[in-house]
Amino acid sequence: MATIVYKLGGSLLDLPDLPQRILAVLEQRPKSRPLFVVGGGAVADVVRQWDAVHDLTEQAADQLALRAMTLSAHLLSELLAGAKVVSCREDAVTVWEQRGIPILNAHDFLTDEEPAADESLPHTWDCSSDSIAAWIAIRWPADELVLLKSVDTPSSHRSSARRETPPVDSHFQRLSPRLKRISWCNLRTPSAEITAYREG
Repeated sequence: MATIVYKLGGSLLDLPDLPQRILAVLEQRPKSRPLFVVGGGAVADVVRQWDAVHDLTEQAADQLALRAMTLSAHLLSELLAGAKVVSCREDAVTVWEQRGIPILNAHDFLTDEEPAADESLPHTWDCSSDSIAAWIAIRWPADELVLLKSVDTPSSHRSSARRETPPVDSHFQRLSPRLKRISWCNLRTPSAEITAYREG
């Protein structure tokens, strides 16, 4: 059975019907094992502000941003029925066997896995939760990475003359060739359809 990493953008945590939208997305990949990675959202933005004010070290800012992802993971586990925060593959397997949805504590997983990995992640703002989710999908390994976003795919955005922020962080394109499959879903749209996507 395929394992799919779903990266939920932190900006989506303000959706009142977030659990229903997530379940509708999971129905598009019925015969698979989902693993969620949640972005830091508004909490990560606060860390960015702290960094700008206090000039934190890269290590300190990185650790705080990862902790923001941990808080988001626990929030999602409270909202989504059957979801549970996990830190390793063994715990995820246990949740799958119970027909639940594992949400990965990215901080703990990276702490355990990075020392043995061929490539570690840069501890800068150029490497956000998109790249963290991609790295996790490679390391797990997963059969697919689905990016759940608040915007349409970049191909749709290119028709617009202005785009406030890039759809993925700058480090993502270095990791994307190593992923088996990358898909995209604008979770704010009524259809919330998963579509093919690849960066790099």
